[in-house]
Amino acid sequence: MDNQDYRLLKRFITRESISSAELMASENISQKTLQKRIAQLNENIQAVGQIKARHGRYYLQVSDYRGLSQLQAGYLRESLDFNDSEKRQAYVIQQLVAAQDYVVQDDLADALMISRSTLSKDLEKLRRTLRLYDAEIVAQSNHGIKLIFQQAYQLPLLLLNETYDYFATNYPLTSAVKQALAAVKTGITDQAVGTQLAKLVAVLSCLWQNGRRPELKVAHYHNLVALTPAWKQLFQVLAEQRHVVLTQVEVDFICFPANLKFSPLLDPKLVNRQLVENQVLLHRIQHQIELHLQVELDYHEFYTQVKYHLLFLCYRSLFNLPASEIFTNEIIKNYPVAAELALITISTLEQQLGTIIPTAEANYLTVYFQLALDDVQEQQHTAQQVAIVGNIGLGARRFLQKQLAEVFADQIRVVAVTDMTTLLQNDLPYLLIFSDRPLDIGSNRIPVIRIDDLFRTEELATKITLSLVHRAITAQDCQLQISYLTPQADYQATVDQMIDQATAKGDLAPSFKNRWHQREAQGSSLFENGVALPHTINEVIPATIFLQIGILPQPLTVNKRSVRLIFLLGIPQHLDQHMNRILDILYDFIFSVVRQESVLQNLLHYRLDQPIEQLTEGI
Repeated sequence: MDNQDYRLLKRFITRESISSAELMASENISQKTLQKRIAQLNENIQAVGQIKARHGRYYLQVSDYRGLSQLQAGYLRESLDFNDSEKRQAYVIQQLVAAQDYVVQDDLADALMISRSTLSKDLEKLRRTLRLYDAEIVAQSNHGIKLIFQQAYQLPLLLLNETYDYFATNYPLTSAVKQALAAVKTGITDQAVGTQLAKLVAVLSCLWQNGRRPELKVAHYHNLVALTPAWKQLFQVLAEQRHVVLTQVEVDFICFPANLKFSPLLDPKLVNRQLVENQVLLHRIQHQIELHLQVELDYHEFYTQVKYHLLFLCYRSLFNLPASEIFTNEIIKNYPVAAELALITISTLEQQLGTIIPTAEANYLTVYFQLALDDVQEQQHTAQQVAIVGNIGLGARRFLQKQLAEVFADQIRVVAVTDMTTLLQNDLPYLLIFSDRPLDIGSNRIPVIRIDDLFRTEELATKITLSLVHRAITAQDCQLQISYLTPQADYQATVDQMIDQATAKGDLAPSFKNRWHQREAQGSSLFENGVALPHTINEVIPATIFLQIGILPQPLTVNKRSVRLIFLLGIPQHLDQHMNRILDILYDFIFSVVRQESVLQNLLHYRLDQPIEQLTEGI
């Protein structure tokens, strides 16, 4: 199994299922190539499971869970040959580090038995990797290429993260160091931490033995490990091996693998001191958020919840070790305001720490911000009223309220209507009206739903959401436009045209297009079922949510996905809890289109002269 197949397997391990369109886009391959890759992967994992396909989605069916765990643990990059591009890059790193001078490219190509053009492609990929380490490859005519670091401590990190697993035998440990490490590991419950520590010690030992003693001072990093006798013995053994006592900076650097997550290895007093110091970071984050976006957020409570995650996020980023990707970029797509707060936080931290923070960290922060927004919203939200009309007893009414509470996350108050004439009054306060018969409700545009539909959960949720959208439009909290689009050369040009037209009308701010381009660079806004959701902050005043639904008569192909609907969303810069609630409703509406084919088809065949309620016809 090569790196390519292993990366694909990891996707299936962390996801319940993945659509073929998403796989083709993320791997940048065709449907035919994807099928070949899946078949090849199935050959490699047939003893533990198989990748299955169903309704256009792929998923991992595990037959041997223990075997799968062993496969993950036993995957050895060292066994790969130079047909693997990442191993070739690791070899190039080793040669450049060892030379400490210029290396002729033809010599590298000959050693790897590849063409000069293949080497050039590998070097281009390697240059992108090196940016994470503040390093670069410089070239000089008649000399070759050379590796240069802006910060010396990045050298062992580069070897640790990018080369060790491919060439572990090049980093031997003496028996004395192994024994000292074993003593330290008895106090480490997380096997991954112990393994990372051993690798780091091996890398540093190799550098020291070759006369390299890089400065290991890392700004913004403080060692939080409680140094037990076992740790001190390890440092003593390393000092004896090197014939020089380790500096405090070197001791702190060696301890970094134990500083990346909360564990009993850490000194509680040191941790608490760092948490207090990190409040300065929170104030800077709050300041930057308030410059870009006005939201109601209890920052004190937020920091209480996120403080440990924020501490270890900073440390992971300083040492180029991202968090495990439990959450995918779908999180950022699904929670736009929380995602915007997370991206502002990431940008602030990058400026403060002087490092690049991986996208996976933004996914985690999005979850924390969304929970904080939900907490404030729950405290301020009032109950929605639902009317019930007909010969329905108290017991049935209570059951109705229970079922609504399960379908509809908000507080629900069921009101029994006995006087039918009241239904003809204007501006009824009801979100929905349940009835056992057809009703005349005059000019009101409140959905009337048969009680039997209460058990059709997904359809009911869609009707509820559409009712809330209509209410938001009526209250002028949301401006909704629906139109048929003339496709441009590509997706970005089509969205740019939508933005330009809305900007000319004053619906979107002049800064919106540039903001969207920057936002799109953070992650794609493409969903399944042919739906795209370009969105960002809109600085237009007064603050209303702008939503334009563009219908494409002919689909656009974007990253091997077909796009038929474009939901262009402008999020107000000043977003109180009421507007945040409206934004949530609009997202629920968009996702109902993504999930339900009948609603999608109604929108694709939208009649511009008819009200929006036509979307729920026949569902």
